Amino acid sequence: MMTVTPDQLSALSANNFKYAWLIELPDAIRLTTYHDDLSIGSNTFISSPYIKNIPSISRTKGIQVQDVSLTFSGEDKALENILLSRNMTGEDVWIRLALLDQNGDVISGQAIDIYKGHFDGWSLSENNKNSQVTINIASSWSKANKMAGRLTNPSDQQALYPGDAFFDFAHEQIEHLGWGGEA
Repeated sequence: MMTVTPDQLSALSANNFKYAWLIELPDAIRLTTYHDDLSIGSNTFISSPYIKNIPSISRTKGIQVQDVSLTFSGEDKALENILLSRNMTGEDVWIRLALLDQNGDVISGQAIDIYKGHFDGWSLSENNKNSQVTINIASSWSKANKMAGRLTNPSDQQALYPGDAFFDFAHEQIEHLGWGGEA
């Protein structure tokens, strides 16, 4: 759900604001497209000239699986080293929008949550002219290790109901249970 404060709504209506994209990756990596660092609450977003692309994100009323990718210049070796240091798969990633007044202060002291997903991998591509790092973000509604058509699996069952032995005996079920209709 997107929350917009009355002050943010007023600024949007008056078209009297600046904006900055905020990206929050695992390990408290916080970056912004703004020309200066931005502090929001107790978090500081570091100005990064290496952010090349913020994905187009569509908002709908219904549930939608929308995976997106962020693109960074490969010149930022610090980001590449962090990504090489450990597997971040499945950890939260946020894309937010900060509205700023004419003085560069964040309106309402908070950003608007635009997208939340899960880190789903990254890649590095290089040629003789440039390099870029692409970070893939899976929708919160997708599950990386779930096969199409499968409704659940033993590890999901244990995560929800520790100690439940349903899958240990599921193969022995002979009679039709008739769930959702006539038996």
